[in-house]
Amino acid sequence: MNNQIITFTAEPLATRWTYLKTALILLVVGEVMNVFAQMGLVQKLELKYSSVIVAVLTLLISYFLSRSPLTKSLTIDYVKRLVVVGFATVTKTGNTLEIPFARLGVDTDAPTDADSPDAKWRTHLLLDGKKVYLLLSSESGFTAAQMNEFNERVKECKEAGKN
Repeated sequence: MNNQIITFTAEPLATRWTYLKTALILLVVGEVMNVFAQMGLVQKLELKYSSVIVAVLTLLISYFLSRSPLTKSLTIDYVKRLVVVGFATVTKTGNTLEIPFARLGVDTDAPTDADSPDAKWRTHLLLDGKKVYLLLSSESGFTAAQMNEFNERVKECKEAGKN
């Protein structure tokens, strides 16, 4: 195949600040909705109790959202025959996942008009048949063209790994 390294990098890079912004936005939206709901409804709960409930629910939602990684870079190394995914989590920003071509699998869900450049898809990268990473066509920081090209190249790498 190719004797090259192809890298796609997110702009701007995902950081822990991204997670904090998401949590703050959820909290503010939840509290604003709570205030308007209290104004329009007969108050069954006092405002302070409902605010606490909204804050706890926001923290729970933020916790589950924080468990999902933010993709920072996608690399296909044809020399080493690896697909490398660089990602950030709440606790670490320099995580990488390396999948050799021989152990790579791809499970893509796409609509019937998948040839369209604007088609939405989701791809699970598989390592020995187990889902290890989820990529969406709308990954933040990447263009649709980058994600479509990466998805096509990964499918080709899967085929190359069989040989």
